[in-house]
This record gives sequence, structure tokens and C-alpha cells, in this order.
Amino acid sequence: GKGGVYEEIAGLPLVPGRSALSDELCGEWVDLTQKRIPPEFWHNLGHGVTTNGDDDGCQLNDCDTWRAIRSFADNCVRRASFEERLRRDQGLKPGESVFVPAPGVITEEEAKKIVADK
Repeated sequence: GKGGVYEEIAGLPLVPGRSALSDELCGEWVDLTQKRIPPEFWHNLGHGVTTNGDDDGCQLNDCDTWRAIRSFADNCVRRASFEERLRRDQGLKPGESVFVPAPGVITEEEAKKIVADK
């Protein structure tokens, strides 16, 4: 279904290497979702599908699309803080171009697990 395509797009800011798309879109996208779209709107979106498969009270048309939009913005924020951490670790200046190693942007929990597994 189209949900899969949206999820793929939403995941693009998490890719390893350089993400031209993220560089290009993230600032504006995060600004749009956090400042220009009112919080009440996101509240109406609900939090996704419940365990029994029901939609948990999304009161909007096209919930999957809006969730992907929110998810893309969230992932932009994740990438930005991940890149910031890499810059700090590598002694780079803020805003300096940084290469995200495979497997891409991961959470601190995932990073700890990878280190623990080695």
C-alpha cells in the first residue's frame, strides 16, 4: 500500500552517508511541522494504530500521509542531533559537513546495543 512508500520517504533522513535530501528539506520541514501547523492539528492525528489494528482516534483525512509528514520531521530532528554528536566526537565545527556511518542514524539505545554486541 501507499503507507509503505510514505514510511520509506519518512525514513530518508536516517540514511547513512550524506543526505542531500535532508540537507535540502529538513530545516524547512521541521519549521513547518513545529511552528506553522498548530499543535491541536497533531493532537487530532492521534498516535498511530493500536494493538488490535484500530486507528487510535485519528480525526483527519489521510492519517497515514500526515503521520509520514510528522515522522519525516521527527527523523530530521534525530539526524540533526546525531550529526551534532558526530561533529563533537570528531572535533568538527558546528554545521560542518559530516558523514553518517552505516547503518545510518540510530538511537542512543541502539548505539549502546551495537557497542555491547562487539
